[in-house]
Amino acid sequence: MVRRSLIPDEKLTGMEERCIIIDGTVRRTPVAKIEVETPYFSGTVLAVCMKSPLYDLIIKNVQGAMDPQTPQQEAQAVQTRSQTKAQSSRGLTLLISPFIDLGSEDIATLQNENETLRRALEAAKQKGDSQF
Repeated sequence: MVRRSLIPDEKLTGMEERCIIIDGTVRRTPVAKIEVETPYFSGTVLAVCMKSPLYDLIIKNVQGAMDPQTPQQEAQAVQTRSQTKAQSSRGLTLLISPFIDLGSEDIATLQNENETLRRALEAAKQKGDSQF
């Protein structure tokens, strides 16, 4: 996944992908063929272009990508070639996410341990919601 504003129109393939957002809505997003150079993966990929993803570039489940848990040089912000040419002062924020196999019990434990969710979980308990 890549931030759409970083991709020139000539990189778009004309294809679209349907993405299911965390709230359950489905969005149609353009697909681009781009060159990626990062400490974890370098090569040509088809990327889904989103208007405002959390990170400028997200690499997940890409064949040939290195596991970010493997010790190696510290990850740095990267820039696309067009950004470098434009001498943009803003670095490209990169997230590499391995496939994580979590069960529902693991997710419940992580949610209970997460400080940012604690207030919402407490409010749900006070309302008497039996799921919490």
